[in-house]
Amino acid sequence: MNENIEFREWNIVDGVLSLITISGSSIPTADEIYSAVFEHIYSASVTLRDVDSLEKRFSFSRYPVSLNIILKSNNDNGSRIILAIQAKSENGDCESISWQQHADHIVIDNTWFPFTPGSQNDIQSILDSA
Repeated sequence: MNENIEFREWNIVDGVLSLITISGSSIPTADEIYSAVFEHIYSASVTLRDVDSLEKRFSFSRYPVSLNIILKSNNDNGSRIILAIQAKSENGDCESISWQQHADHIVIDNTWFPFTPGSQNDIQSILDSA
């Protein structure tokens, strides 16, 4: 058994691709993932071995999702309104995102998507001004 191989496990947590190692968990940036998958530029966060493993489990999109602010009723009579942030892919697939994660990517139906650059700042500015 090769003891030089570090424990690395990839999981989806709240729609976000997360890396678990002996040191703890981390969320690589969309730039790190995109660079590794599409440009073959690897880092300590996303290695060639990681990409080989991830490509067996997920598809990867070069095209970002758009982020939308959604207001919806959470009961039958419409008396409670909740705000949600939703990621929407080019083909119409949608997923609510956890704003607390501060991740800049999402996995929807086993496909990884980056967020549009700057969209998180745009959404935060809208929320701050409301």
